[in-house]
Amino acid sequence: MKKTVLLLALWASLMSCDLANDDVSPSLTTASASGKIDDNPSKSSGSASGTAISMTSIIGGNDWKVTSYIDNKNRDRTSRYSSYTFAYNSTGGVSVKSGGKVVVSGTWKAVVDSGKEKFYLTLTTTDSNLSEFNEDWIIVTKTATTLKLQNVSGGNGGTTTLIFSR
Repeated sequence: MKKTVLLLALWASLMSCDLANDDVSPSLTTASASGKIDDNPSKSSGSASGTAISMTSIIGGNDWKVTSYIDNKNRDRTSRYSSYTFAYNSTGGVSVKSGGKVVVSGTWKAVVDSGKEKFYLTLTTTDSNLSEFNEDWIIVTKTATTLKLQNVSGGNGGTTTLIFSR
């Protein structure tokens, strides 16, 4: 009898919970360019699934250059991107410049997806080199001067590594 009452009480308390308003996402901290910790990352999500994380203090500001791009066949393709700079803004936009002029625009988003911090980059381009970046990248390193990303190919299992620096 006691077990039945206990189970009914447990069931009633679970049914009274409003899970839609409970934040059960993992807590993340992000170091800013000044070394301060941001313990209150954004909780909104957009086209990329997952819980958004704040990276604006890291990625915003100065332009970024591709300092390494190793494709999924372990070929160094960095030289293809030597003329480009990437400017990420706080509203999720990215501008790719060459010779000081914007040549491609797109969007970026950082989220926690399947327990991993990911960086989604979407560039609106027909340039096959730049379209290589349109992926969901796992964030390996994020500092004020380096953003190291990796993507594991679905077909052959090779890993692509992309490093932005400033």
